[in-house]
Amino acid sequence: LNSKLMKLMTDEELLPTDEEERLRVRALGKLNELVRDFIRRTLDRKGMTDQPADDSQYRLRTFGSYRLDVHLPGADMDTVVIVTKYIERRDMFEEDLYVHFLARKDVKDLVKVEEARVPVIKFTMDDFEFDLAMACLPITTFPDDFDVTDDKVLRNVDQQSVTSLNGVRVTDTIMTLVPTMATLKFAIRALKLWAKRRGVYKNVLGFLGGISLEIMAARIGQMYPKGLPCKLVSAFFLIYSQWKWPMPVGLTEINPDSCELAFPVWMCGPTEPGDRRHVMPIITPVYPAQNATSNVSKSTLKVMCEEFQRGREVCKRIEAGQAEWSELFEPLDVMKQYTNFLQVQIMAPNKEEYSMWKGFTEANLRNVVSYVERWPDAYLDRAHPCPRNFMKPRESDDAPYEHYWYIGLKFDLERLRNDGKKAPNIATPVRDFKTRLMGWQRKKEGMTLFVTSKKAKDLPKFVTNPEAFEETADQNMHEIIQGEGEGGDTQTPSTSAEAAAAPTEAATAPAADHAPNPENEEAGGKRPLADKGDGEREAKKIKLEPSDADPMKVEPPAQCAAQSPEKAPEAAVKREDVPQEPRRDFTAELMQAVTRGAEATEDDGQTRMPGARVEANAKKQMFVLDKGQELRIEVESQAVSVTLQTGHAEIFGAEMPKGETINLAKAKLAVYTWQGCTLSLKGEAKVVYVGETTPMTAYGNVHGFLQQFREEARRCGGKGPKTMLVGPSHTGKSSLAKVLVNYAVRQGERPMLVDLDLKDGLFLVPGAIGAAVIDDTITRYESQADMNPVAYYYGHREVEARPELLKLQISALAGNVRQRLACEANRDGAASGVLIDAFACSSGPRPSYDVLLHAAKEFEVDYVFVIEMDKLYTDLKRDLARDMAGGGPTVVRLNRSGGVVAPESAFRKHLEKQLVHDYMYGRARNLCPRPVVLPFSQIFIYQTVSSAQAPKDALPIGAAAASAEIEIVRVEPDPSLENKLVGLCACKHATAPLNEQQQQDLLRTEVAGFLHVRKVDMTLGKVTFLAPNGLALPSNVMLVGEIDFVE
Repeated sequence: LNSKLMKLMTDEELLPTDEEERLRVRALGKLNELVRDFIRRTLDRKGMTDQPADDSQYRLRTFGSYRLDVHLPGADMDTVVIVTKYIERRDMFEEDLYVHFLARKDVKDLVKVEEARVPVIKFTMDDFEFDLAMACLPITTFPDDFDVTDDKVLRNVDQQSVTSLNGVRVTDTIMTLVPTMATLKFAIRALKLWAKRRGVYKNVLGFLGGISLEIMAARIGQMYPKGLPCKLVSAFFLIYSQWKWPMPVGLTEINPDSCELAFPVWMCGPTEPGDRRHVMPIITPVYPAQNATSNVSKSTLKVMCEEFQRGREVCKRIEAGQAEWSELFEPLDVMKQYTNFLQVQIMAPNKEEYSMWKGFTEANLRNVVSYVERWPDAYLDRAHPCPRNFMKPRESDDAPYEHYWYIGLKFDLERLRNDGKKAPNIATPVRDFKTRLMGWQRKKEGMTLFVTSKKAKDLPKFVTNPEAFEETADQNMHEIIQGEGEGGDTQTPSTSAEAAAAPTEAATAPAADHAPNPENEEAGGKRPLADKGDGEREAKKIKLEPSDADPMKVEPPAQCAAQSPEKAPEAAVKREDVPQEPRRDFTAELMQAVTRGAEATEDDGQTRMPGARVEANAKKQMFVLDKGQELRIEVESQAVSVTLQTGHAEIFGAEMPKGETINLAKAKLAVYTWQGCTLSLKGEAKVVYVGETTPMTAYGNVHGFLQQFREEARRCGGKGPKTMLVGPSHTGKSSLAKVLVNYAVRQGERPMLVDLDLKDGLFLVPGAIGAAVIDDTITRYESQADMNPVAYYYGHREVEARPELLKLQISALAGNVRQRLACEANRDGAASGVLIDAFACSSGPRPSYDVLLHAAKEFEVDYVFVIEMDKLYTDLKRDLARDMAGGGPTVVRLNRSGGVVAPESAFRKHLEKQLVHDYMYGRARNLCPRPVVLPFSQIFIYQTVSSAQAPKDALPIGAAAASAEIEIVRVEPDPSLENKLVGLCACKHATAPLNEQQQQDLLRTEVAGFLHVRKVDMTLGKVTFLAPNGLALPSNVMLVGEIDFVE
């Protein structure tokens, strides 16, 4: 029996194909990308650019049949975006997302239902229908262990958000309450086919909906935990054909006082008279429990009970070998079962008003059934809404849009005769129904409604001959609702857009005693372009003069005492091939050194301007710093300078020349002294104060430890330490990278600096990653040396934009770094090691964390220093030890400096703009950029397109997250390219568009430099670029991303 049922399901195509599922996941990923962009734009508009647009600020979740993996082919997807307090519902409906959807050609059938208890946006994208709701939580960031099923997430949440959240909560909870969900899935799909074929599957009309049918089936799964699908289907009809309605169907007990939240909970008792009017209660298994079938009327219950009984009888014959499964699923044409109908007809002058009017009318059709049922002169046996509804084909473009619904009527003729009546009278309930609809506040002139009685023989031809209708109707509107898809059924309380539009019955319906329905009424890089003039470095570059103030000269712990370096071998060799004696294990020494440095930074104190002497005329302040103190400065104006008067001091590890004035503009920095100094500050800084406790002792000890590693590497003929710095945003990670690199350079080292910071790189433009050998100190306030870096253009600010692409480029960069370290010319540099400044990352699981793990593995790091965040430290220590050979790298936690603050939005934008400006003009304005005009035919611009990865929590429960597909497509020049930054690929000039393989190779290709798109002239067919010098362009193949630059 089970094999026959499974064969029928296959023949009926109840299981979506692999290709459909792949396209569905791709569409869901695309929606996730659109939502992330919406979050980013909203945060930027509100001046919160420091907040990442990732899953710390939003979660996109699905629920209902797709999440349970019981959806049929062509089913819609119920989705909800859960956001923090920074995002408001009006941002989605008015300010941004809806407006953005309107402008997109791939978003069709866009309808927003804004006035409901649960506002939703309905749309079609990539041939899949979506219902998108929003839930707003009063939190600033999502914790990594966020659990939507925890009742505590409902605290201080509005009712609209509670109902939206409960869609997800119900679905996820069902999975935990049914022991054999994998088997039950097949039974639910079969039952959905039965309900659709027999005309009892449309919640908005008072029949079963997705969530109610799933709860009913889940209850059978609890009763028969070992049953095969055929057994579960048969038991479904056996149990519910005998069910004593209105006895409720539930999966678990619900605590009505959960977390003292005081939301209304469905309870059958004298204190809840509205609940007692429900004739077929099917209760959701989460707090606050609601009835998923409150739309069911006496008439629709009678129809369903007859179908339950029929299903039981058919299953008996199937088990006895007297019938086939196909008999259970024989279609029932409701229109042929009745001779009397109530016809509901609407008209509207245009598509938009038609869509609104149609949705509102359908959401209220159940009310006319309840009105007629309660009217004594109706003498009604049942009123059977037809699940099929019809759009009349338009005869011309000027014709109005018309839509029809039919309700089959069966009267109690015996009672009618006994009462001496000649005919039923339903005029009053029909009038009440019309009054209700015509009083809609959003109704516009031209929206009309007609309710008339019809005999079967008088039905319009487009109703009696629907095949002809289907050929002429507007399919793009999805206005033929025949019950074959799942777009019309409501998967969870308050998720049907049309039903959500209906006002509360208790408030507007004449003589209404039907309880409100919760389901429907709530309802950087290489610079071959850089012209250095005579090739000499700038005269004012800070030079390192060894002094006793250097942290390297401070007596290190005894166990960290340096050994005299020996001459390095002639050729660089792999560490594992070195035959010499084994290298010392520095782990214990490192932990002691860092711990000693951390003891002084547990509490960061600060003193405002100690010892400052102000000279009023010169506006100069004098600061006397004791050893171990730092002067923290935030500058906005262009007229602030700092001078070292006496003693020794440093900025980001680079020593300040005594008596030389350093000009500061738009900067946040700290001047640190190991032995004490006197500083003069001229100009008006926004913030200036002395920090008395800093983590610099720990940072100095880290350098001392790494230097011992380098000396050991030279002695053994191996490679120096590979160190990665990680941490969340605004922890001073990049500042520490500069400190450690500068300390190494000041001791004669030439470390390889790898810059993975996409927003605030050390020597690259935003959106680029790269590496360079550093042989001179680097600072923020002076011109950089020509580092000749190897660079890759990612083109985005956020890791989450293209995580798989970033992985590819990191792998390519890591391979390039290994080759450079193995070069003969770099054998001494190999002992200097590699320092990696990673992008900001909190903790897993999230795309940025996954990419961070990938980077650590690709670069084969020896040490990972985590700034500030305990959770990230714990996660990395566990995951790297599990995934990397030899137990993984040593992971160490460091304190951040108390002077590190989150920059304002304007300051961050200035830094990003400054990075591009410095690349084009030189930080000392020593470059001479020039315009380059090229015709469209001589340039080949490409852009990466990712099949944006769908969040794992949005996929069917138990499904594995698929890797995002990365494509590269050619971009035809148009005005949208203006102000974009493009990377010049390090490849040959192209004379024709690249073939598919060449395009894929671009994903791993270095860039030789960057250009700024100044103008795209569509009339002349030319593009004007800004290049940093007058040299010939090394390539005409370019990559473009989202990074722009407006001068």
